Amino acid sequence: MPRVHRWVGRITAFVVLCGLVPSGAWLSFEAKGGALGTLGFLLSGGIVALAMVRGVQAAIARDFVAHRRWMLHVGAQLSVAVTSRALLIAFDALGVDEIAGYLIALWVPVVASALLAQWICSAGSAIPTCIRCGTSRVVMRSSAVWPGWGAPSAGSRKAVSRPSAAWSTPASAARRAARGRSSSAKGRPPSPTTRPTSISAA
Repeated sequence: MPRVHRWVGRITAFVVLCGLVPSGAWLSFEAKGGALGTLGFLLSGGIVALAMVRGVQAAIARDFVAHRRWMLHVGAQLSVAVTSRALLIAFDALGVDEIAGYLIALWVPVVASALLAQWICSAGSAIPTCIRCGTSRVVMRSSAVWPGWGAPSAGSRKAVSRPSAAWSTPASAARRAARGRSSSAKGRPPSPTTRPTSISAA
């Protein structure tokens, strides 16, 4: 459902860039913890805005590898709201100081989410990216991509096309089997090491 994905992505980008990031930046100046609290929210919002813009640009350029990586950073930062509140509940139960617990519950998820998303982007040797016309592109990636913040540098990946069995349908599998039977029925020319039966041995 690529068309649905595109429209959902456009709506999400509009909401995030025109609603979530500006309102979050405005409210950050009233956050607890003073300047550290404000800075933490601004940092998270900046990462979301940057990653969303770069992800949209990558999608327009049909660079689906970079698009996936940037969107992973967006999702990681949006999850901060959940993990931060979970930490606040735990700190409140443990009797941690309110301001100190608030700052820890803010900064730890922001930094940890960014590092975890980047680690996921750079871990592994190959990932399937896009499936088109029955072939899957396998991208070989370098393990260090911090300079590009998730965008692989030139020459750090190599695309290889191969049949995608995982995405084949029963109909396509039946067609391939029929083609294989028809080619077998037509017969194959004798191999160079096989002597024709019509020639008698000397």
